[in-house]
Amino acid sequence: MFNIGEYLEIRGALDLGLFECALRQALSEVEAVHLRFRGEGEGLRQCVDVLEDWPLPIRDVSGAADPRAAAERWMWADMRRPVDLVDPKAGSLFTVAVFKAASDRFFLYLRAHHIAMDGFSSFILCGRIAQVYSALLDGSDPRAGRLESVAVLFDADRAYRASEDFTRDRPGSFMTRIN
Repeated sequence: MFNIGEYLEIRGALDLGLFECALRQALSEVEAVHLRFRGEGEGLRQCVDVLEDWPLPIRDVSGAADPRAAAERWMWADMRRPVDLVDPKAGSLFTVAVFKAASDRFFLYLRAHHIAMDGFSSFILCGRIAQVYSALLDGSDPRAGRLESVAVLFDADRAYRASEDFTRDRPGSFMTRIN
């Protein structure tokens, strides 16, 4: 299914309203998780289709005998769900959920299809969420430090494909050069 996921334990007071704003802003900046794919074979193209109103489950598991286990059951079920890369009506390439384990203990769950994110980008996203949340808490501008557009990656890929390096790097080119 090519999903990657993680969850972070947050200890201390958490303003869920501000935290939701931080999540929505940070994820709106990560265009890679809003990609959709159209076409077939060599004509396959990717485009950004930002979903503004994606669901954010906030689940209170504090009454469970083991709140962590209750949250993890939900997370594992979500991790096993296949993701449709083409149909925008099927949902997004990511899921985010917040679990309240106690008044001062929360779990933030993030899952994305591997085509959109990897472990390193997930680390960057968590840092950005924290940065935006902190800015919202202290009244500073949460747009400072905004993540780059996926267009930067697309432009770099186009430039590489038009370069001599691309031709040199193609499979079999190494063997041609040493023969």
